[in-house]
Amino acid sequence: MDRYRERAQPQHDLDDLVEENDSFIAENADGAVGRAGAGAQRRQEEVDALEFERHASRAEHLLDQIVRLLPQLRQLPPDRARKSYDRVLATLVALTSAEWRVFCRVRRQRWEKNRRAILHDPQRVPDKLRRITALADLKYGTPRWEIDAAIARMKAGNDLDLGDE
Repeated sequence: MDRYRERAQPQHDLDDLVEENDSFIAENADGAVGRAGAGAQRRQEEVDALEFERHASRAEHLLDQIVRLLPQLRQLPPDRARKSYDRVLATLVALTSAEWRVFCRVRRQRWEKNRRAILHDPQRVPDKLRRITALADLKYGTPRWEIDAAIARMKAGNDLDLGDE
């Protein structure tokens, strides 16, 4: 019954998710756009442990929101889906350089964790071809939304640092 209810009201869930994401951005942005525009760019080494941890928790939350939201966009009319996708990109563009680096690193760590889980228990993806494809994507792939965000950041004059070590 719960599964049926989830499918019956995807629009309501999506609206709640978008509103929650917007609220998260408004509460936690701390003037991210202003800081980025003011040229407050710091290298990863300069970010102290407490600040890195704060960025990591924000990045985890934002990544959770994106991972939950994007698959639901396929159920929406194209114009509404595009508007929601553009809001996701705008959110990622508004991150400071340090927040963007942490976000990219958190995303790669999560993909690596998923990859290791599949390697540890191959029956998570029983079809061998899908499993090989998933492992390759998790190891070497970059999600389309992250590429689009990197391009948008570059066009907006932000850095293109992807948090590589």
